[in-house]
Amino acid sequence: MDYSIIVPSNGRPYCLERLLRSLRHVPAPRSVIVGHSTPDTAPDWVHAWYETLFADPLVRAVPLAGNRGPGGARRDLAALCDTPYVMFLDDDLVLTPDSAKLFPPLLARQADIVGGVWLQDRPSNYKELIGEAQARAIPLDDNPAPAVKTVPVGFTYSFAPDTVIKAPVSAPAGLDTLVFVDDLIPNIALHMDVFAKINFDEQFLYFFEWYDFYMQAQQADLLCATATGAKFIHMPEPYACLTAPHLRPREEDRQRFHQKWDILPLVSGEA
Repeated sequence: MDYSIIVPSNGRPYCLERLLRSLRHVPAPRSVIVGHSTPDTAPDWVHAWYETLFADPLVRAVPLAGNRGPGGARRDLAALCDTPYVMFLDDDLVLTPDSAKLFPPLLARQADIVGGVWLQDRPSNYKELIGEAQARAIPLDDNPAPAVKTVPVGFTYSFAPDTVIKAPVSAPAGLDTLVFVDDLIPNIALHMDVFAKINFDEQFLYFFEWYDFYMQAQQADLLCATATGAKFIHMPEPYACLTAPHLRPREEDRQRFHQKWDILPLVSGEA
């Protein structure tokens, strides 16, 4: 499997270190391309921690503009990828021995984009900032998988004349099959030829970049599927500085989406 891993990271070196340590669970990638968009205003210990991680010969650190939106970051990093396959990960994920189950359906061309599922047993908390003492107390070794009964599989899109509604799909945690959905949980693998048809739109600064990406996939007749046996542990940690979740109001991206597609994007709870 000749592939690279792409990880945008901003203000959370402790998450990135934990992710890098978990790479032993999957076939070795050719490189891990890390887009580093931590702003200069972040505490010195954050930058110093990143520098120690970037000394790893497997890591290819790419400096990005401070607080570069994740959509733009993924677009920038994909342009640097020189392997036929790529896996996109967020920095707050931990790989498991089952994570590599993304690859067989992709190699068999059963789908153009293949995602996995998240094991998560605590809510995301991005409103508060984390200090150095708290960050250094986070366990960095692999954590046991949370004992959850259901997992998120992805999302379906329902269309009305002026609206598209994104609704979540869940499945039993023990399910191990391929499920075709419209929008995947953000840990995916794909062949680089997908980018000849669609790409991340950098105008979307937070959240709606994935919504837009999979709207493009529908227009291009690309098949998106979740390998429900491909498990990743999602361990969301607070940031050490102000980043996209704090600085990018969701409604601004919603308006950009509406202007681009002439359709109002909602999630099921907003409908």
